[in-house]
Amino acid sequence: MGMTIDEHIEVLKSYHNGFTGYAGNLQDSIDVAIATMQKYQKIEQIMKETHEGCITKYQKIEEVVEDGNNN
Repeated sequence: MGMTIDEHIEVLKSYHNGFTGYAGNLQDSIDVAIATMQKYQKIEQIMKETHEGCITKYQKIEEVVEDGNNN
């Protein structure tokens, strides 16, 4: 089982604050952060679409967040 988003956040914070020890896989945490930001952008884009009904928007949001990763 992989790290949770909260754990990745802590890794990123530790490196951002000048951490000198090992806190986790930095590259993996960066990859998760980028993927999360891309999902956020897609959700924003979907929510801005005003020509579709709410049910369709919710289904699209589910597609974004349900990628098999529980983190």
